Amino acid sequence: MRPQYECSDSNHQHAVDIECLQLIAEHAPMQLWTADAHGKMDFMNSRWEEFIERGDERLNDEAWKNVVHPADLERLRNSWRISVQSGKTFEAELRLRRLSDKKYVWILSRAW
Repeated sequence: MRPQYECSDSNHQHAVDIECLQLIAEHAPMQLWTADAHGKMDFMNSRWEEFIERGDERLNDEAWKNVVHPADLERLRNSWRISVQSGKTFEAELRLRRLSDKKYVWILSRAW
């Protein structure tokens, strides 16, 4: 049996096939990631891996901090902590170091 993810909101409750979601995420034309209820990253699609090349470190809580611009790090940490604790939407503009040329580029990151 394939793993299922229970998803519910005020109007619907349904099961979603985890493997299907991961397949969709892998083929999406954008960088996608997920985190657990405690804020720990638990999935990163291949677009992220190509962008920052974290290899085996890619899901390490500290690894992502190595690619965030130092001037953005404290603000990002605070925003993420508040979002995780409150359950509110996370949104942040930040600079990440791109693997291909080692330059920082601005991105918009969102989480619901």
